[in-house]
Amino acid sequence: MGRLGVIGLAALAVACTSRNPVMTALFDGVPKPGVEHAPEPVVKKPRRPKYVKPAPPVTFVEVPVLPPAVDWKSAYAGLVRNDDGVAWVKAIEAKQVLPKPGLTPDVKDEEATDLDVELESSGPDSKATFPHKAHTLWMACTTCHTSLFEMEKGKAKMTMAGMGEGKWCGACHGKVALPELTGCPACHTAMGK
Repeated sequence: MGRLGVIGLAALAVACTSRNPVMTALFDGVPKPGVEHAPEPVVKKPRRPKYVKPAPPVTFVEVPVLPPAVDWKSAYAGLVRNDDGVAWVKAIEAKQVLPKPGLTPDVKDEEATDLDVELESSGPDSKATFPHKAHTLWMACTTCHTSLFEMEKGKAKMTMAGMGEGKWCGACHGKVALPELTGCPACHTAMGK
């Protein structure tokens, strides 16, 4: 290090005092001699925002007022009965059961049709009677006409074998409706009970 370097270092050492006028000339923000300087605190910004706990996903759940549960077992046990089980037509007449006219909302409620139709059969003892009233108390005419039966009497050539395959009366009886297809006297009244 040469002389010039030593002189530079000495000048720098002399300049680095708070009371030296040389320091005020070399550095910005240094107070002039005789002026007191109060250091300001260094405030650093946080690297990430302060954690705020999120609100719970559900704060309040309103429970609706529900009607009391129906005891279906007791309701079924209280229905009018006959030898075969529930006498559904009598249960409707006694207002124990109030069926809707159909599944779709546009089905109109109709009066029951009190008409018994004698169906053709192969023998006198096997003649069957179709009671419209027992059926139209439950559902509208359009439920069966014309998807299962034509409107014209005798047009459908019904057989017990076809009913067993789910055609005509077998669409419901033996599945969701009583009597079963094996309960012959219910329709073939000449056979007696």
